[in-house]
Order: sequence, then C-alpha cells, then structure tokens
Amino acid sequence: MIRLCEKNDLQDIYEMIKKMCHISWKNFYPERSICYATENLFCLERLYKIFLDYGIYVIKLDKKIIACGAFEIKEKIACLKIIFVDVVFQRYGFGTKILKFLEAKIKFLGAKKISAKVNLSAIAFYKKNGFEHKNQTLNYDDGCFVMEKNIL
Repeated sequence: MIRLCEKNDLQDIYEMIKKMCHISWKNFYPERSICYATENLFCLERLYKIFLDYGIYVIKLDKKIIACGAFEIKEKIACLKIIFVDVVFQRYGFGTKILKFLEAKIKFLGAKKISAKVNLSAIAFYKKNGFEHKNQTLNYDDGCFVMEKNIL
C-alpha cells in the first residue's frame, strides 16, 4: 500500500536511502561523492523540508518502508524530488509501482511533463518507464542526468 509518510517515518526513510546509496552507487561514484549525497543532498534535514513542502509517499511491507517518492509541480512541469527503493527490494517492481503512483497524481494535478535528475545507476529504470534524456541529449546537471517524460 502506498501512503503519505508521517514525520516519524523520516528516520527510516533516511536510513533506507543511505544504505541504498552506499550499495547501489558504489560501482558508479567515488565514496566521497556518495557520502556527500547522503550527508547533504538526502540528509534528514532535507528530507524533512521535502516532507513539509511536498509530502513524501512511501511503500511499506511488513511495517518496513521499502520505497519512497516525492514531487513538486511548477508551471505544468512536475519535478521528481526523490524516488528510492531499498536495495533488498530493487528489481521487484516497487520502483515502477511508486513511479506510476506519482505519475497518476501528477497527471491528476494537471502537469503535462515530468522531469527527473537521474544518477547513473537509475538511467535504465527511467528509460524502461518511458523517460528520455532531455532534448535527446545527455545533459549532466548536479551529478545527475536530466530525463523527462510527457504525460499528456
């Protein structure tokens, strides 16, 4: 079941993201970059801000948060703020499940396009789910590649 997270879920979300980054990204990024991401980009304080500003949706399985996602909409374009799946539960469809859930919400709210900053380890996932590189090129932005999907 997908639901909005509660404030007391944030620590579990942070621990899941931190673990996932250190395991899934190790073949793509140096350790210092991974530490920077988990200590700055996805730290508990930033997650709290995302929680307050946009809300974070979670998938729980046996009382454990195994996936999360959040978005914002500006001028009919939705930007995915976060999508993470616990490394143990990757490749079982939970990433696609939360992405499709967010897409339905985004479409309902009137956005026409979704944009995502994607790290190297997730490019294939986003391509599989209909995203393309922005302007059909590899745009490198903030350590990630920008990918988009039209959802007319």
